[in-house]
Formats: sequence, structure tokens, C-alpha cells
Amino acid sequence: MEIPLSKTKIILYFIGALVFVLLGVIFTFEPAAYVSFRYPSPTFIRIGGIASLVFFGRCLIFITRKLLDSKIGLRISEEGIWDNSNVFDLGLIEWKDVTGFKTFKISFTKIIVVKTSKPAKYIDRAKNGFAKRTVKSNNKTLGSPLTIMASSLSIKADELERLLKEHLEKSKTPYNNSYE
Repeated sequence: MEIPLSKTKIILYFIGALVFVLLGVIFTFEPAAYVSFRYPSPTFIRIGGIASLVFFGRCLIFITRKLLDSKIGLRISEEGIWDNSNVFDLGLIEWKDVTGFKTFKISFTKIIVVKTSKPAKYIDRAKNGFAKRTVKSNNKTLGSPLTIMASSLSIKADELERLLKEHLEKSKTPYNNSYE
């Protein structure tokens, strides 16, 4: 079963990140224009602008990569899950390593956490320092290094979680080849 990336949702994320990058530029180079009773310090506004540039600039880079990505968003097979919904490609998540799923809602984004009995196996697959720090942080805060960004896929999070649980159960049933 293949679930494509939702280019529409990714474009909306791109526009949102671009707006915050532009605000970051304005606040960084013209902080005095935004001084108010609530924010009386141009330095405070400039620091906020720089933080916005750094954070949302990085988001913009990752979102642009995902927009240009032609790979399928998520593939569910009898071997396991191939996840391309987020920035980090950790390869095949084997069913034998999956112990369950849990959905978290952060702001308006639903994230499906793939619980695993072998977190170190997937942390070690992270390709660079940033990815490794992020998946380690996920493991510490969410209980697993593996997350699926349902918001970047062409499927509702609840439906995706149902499908994943269904396929996990099928994988635990001996001699079951009924995938799709």
C-alpha cells in the first residue's frame, strides 16, 4: 500500500515558513519600526527576528526538499513501513521491531509515533548530526525515535493510524500474506 505526499499541505507549510522568514528579515533589519509598549526594546525585537530567520529558514529548506521530493510518502508492506513523510529517511521500519503506535497532536499537526523494541537500531541509521540529535530527542520525549508526519501525507491521521495498527496485527499472524 502506498500513500503519496500531500503537495497541497506541503505548499501551505512552505507559505507559512516563508511568511515567518520574511517577518524575521523585517524584525532583524528594522526592529525600531516595531517598538511598542509591550515590546519596548529594539534589541528584543531583533533577537526575535534572528531566531525566526534561523528556525523558519531551516524549516523552509526542509520543506523545499520535501516539495521537490518525487518519492512516495509512505509505503506499507509485509516487511514493514518505509516512511518518507518527514525530513529523516531511516529506511525500512520492520514489523518485528514495532510494538505499537501512538498519535500526538502538537499545535495543529498530528504525529504518529511508531513504538519500537529496538530504538538504537533506528537512531544509528540517522545520516547526520542534526538528524541523530533529533531522533534521540524524539526517543527521549516521545518514547521512540520513529515518527510519521501524518500532516504531510494524503491521508487523515486517524485513518493512517487505523491502517498501521491493522497491518501490524496482520504481521503478527503467521502465514498471512494479505497486504494491500
